[in-house]
Amino acid sequence: MWLEDVYARFGVGRTATSAIDKAIARALDRIKDRFNAAELDSVSVSKFLGFRVAKIKLHSRQIQQQASLSLVDEMTIRQLVA
Repeated sequence: MWLEDVYARFGVGRTATSAIDKAIARALDRIKDRFNAAELDSVSVSKFLGFRVAKIKLHSRQIQQQASLSLVDEMTIRQLVA
């Protein structure tokens, strides 16, 4: 498993669930295509003027059997060329 960047995003909704969903979707959009997983670090929800504001933190992850990310990139390039 490879560790990479942290992505913190906000989401706003009428309910806590909708605010969390929006924040997670925004954070997942920022994760690079190179990574195939994400780990949810924290979720906090606050109330502001009748709305819910959620802040989440995601860590991008790469789960694989190989020991190096460069090996995965080389294998992908070789498959595309072949």
